[in-house]
Amino acid sequence: MQLLITRPLEQNIITGERLSKIGHSVIAEPLLTITALETPFPDDEITGTILTSINALDALSKSPVDKEMLLFTNGLTTQQAAQQVGFTNGIAVEGTVAELVKVIPLMLQAADPQIENPRLLYPCAQETAGDVPALLQTHNISCLPWPVYQTTPSAAFSDSTRHLLQNGEIDAVLLYSSKTARCFAKLMMGLKWPDVYALSGQIAAQLPRQIQEKANFPDTPNEEALFALLTDYK
Repeated sequence: MQLLITRPLEQNIITGERLSKIGHSVIAEPLLTITALETPFPDDEITGTILTSINALDALSKSPVDKEMLLFTNGLTTQQAAQQVGFTNGIAVEGTVAELVKVIPLMLQAADPQIENPRLLYPCAQETAGDVPALLQTHNISCLPWPVYQTTPSAAFSDSTRHLLQNGEIDAVLLYSSKTARCFAKLMMGLKWPDVYALSGQIAAQLPRQIQEKANFPDTPNEEALFALLTDYK
């Protein structure tokens, strides 16, 4: 398959290499640009950290956070990346952020049965797709948001990608975030849509209704499950 990869540049390269190794042709078209923010590190005491995007890992790894402290991630890939930069006490849940939040209270209790008033650091984007602090608050867990990056959507496709889309030469596009999906839909005005493979149903829901109905997404929002869907392509 000829696949359009829309992830930010660094992740785009990694995903593209993985897809090339299993026989796909890949076209890199990053639709979000990641820019680091110089937000001061919070002084408050924390019990652990919740990391919902690999884009925040660089700032977290350079922060004063104790790398032996609990680190909750929604995805094994993010946890493994955190391990590579020194975090030793990661706990991953393969699922949505909401599913991760549901199990955090049990994990905190297991780590420290005497824990009281837990507070988690939340390194995140300047604009987030969901309200993690509100989700945690429903479980009586305080959250300390720490915006460490911002994402800027592309204003246009590259000329080469636009040409390929116009001529129907791209078999499918892979979408990894809600913001990317909205950007892609906006840029697709007047062009021929390829098949859509989204990391989750929530991401697919950002697309026009007629495209949503035909979009493919895995039951579990991770890259392995997404790649498995590609094997069924006809």
